[in-house]
Amino acid sequence: FYNRLIDTLLENDIEPVATAYHWDLPQPLQDKGGWANRDTAYRMADYMGALVEAYGDRVKKWFTLNEPWVFGYLGYADGVHAPGERDLGKGIKVAHHTALAHGLATRAARAVRSDIQTGIALNMTNYINTNPANPELVELRELMDAHLNRFWLDALTTGHYPANLLPYFEPHLSEVLLPGDHEILKTPTNFVGVNYYSDAFLNEPGPEVEPIINGRVFPFPHRTDGRGPSPYTDFGWPITPEGLGDLVTRIGRDWPELDIYISENGAAYGDGPGADGEVHDDRRVDYLQGHLKALARGIAEGAPVKGYFVWSLMDNFEWAEGYAMRFGIVHIDFETLKRTPKKSAKFYANIIATNGESLKELAI
Repeated sequence: FYNRLIDTLLENDIEPVATAYHWDLPQPLQDKGGWANRDTAYRMADYMGALVEAYGDRVKKWFTLNEPWVFGYLGYADGVHAPGERDLGKGIKVAHHTALAHGLATRAARAVRSDIQTGIALNMTNYINTNPANPELVELRELMDAHLNRFWLDALTTGHYPANLLPYFEPHLSEVLLPGDHEILKTPTNFVGVNYYSDAFLNEPGPEVEPIINGRVFPFPHRTDGRGPSPYTDFGWPITPEGLGDLVTRIGRDWPELDIYISENGAAYGDGPGADGEVHDDRRVDYLQGHLKALARGIAEGAPVKGYFVWSLMDNFEWAEGYAMRFGIVHIDFETLKRTPKKSAKFYANIIATNGESLKELAI
């Protein structure tokens, strides 16, 4: 299947960019502890080497892991994703093993083919402190940024994790961080994939708000109200297009050695075919246009953005949300499997047809 897919893409002048691991861990590895077991990082390297052996003659750009924060913390600390465990300390250990796996997988890929380029796809955001006069929120913003945005990027560029996290992470990291790990973490990487959907907000907490550590995802004793401003997508996420331009500008400044690919960007809306058979998902068109305009601004300001991918081509299975959240620019009837390109697909086709040249107009 993948050989046919890759060959068909190339025959149509489309460059394939592959993700090695998007949360599909083999059950035998999970039976041995999954990502909480250090050995999984080495099995990831074996897998990456096999993939490049099979496809590396045609696929030159690879994301090793997709959103290690999500499958690490939401899978092992919060339990909303597989394997459904609720152990914050284990989530921190998993985070280290994923960072280790990226370095090992990159080395394995290049051992097979020296011309392979690698990156890691990270869910990233801008944390907006709505009350800079509150010292607790000021500190929390730096901690949250380090926890979500800087953890993997600092690891792969410096070999070390953000220093402000160590008082909270060290008791758990000390159990899994071994001699030589820093060198593996710092294995040279070509690019970072950015999965961006919205900014995140840190608001003044009301008296009823509990410390965020009680939510099992963040190990911090601070309190905040995290609601963002409306309007929202069907997922309940705020719509903050300017944040994408801000984020790529920040990455280009803070990690200048890495190229940037927007590996996911999109919105969940439930629009289906109307009486005319068309899907008029105008809200998604507005979402994409706003984010592409902000991205064009970031590029104009010097951010080294090399590519952009809409999430997603088709309505699909969205993990814990099942089929309820529709991100696709192509509508899928899950009963008949009929595919209907939405208005957003036609909008995006025009962007593709100009090879991105129309982004210049959006940036004005």
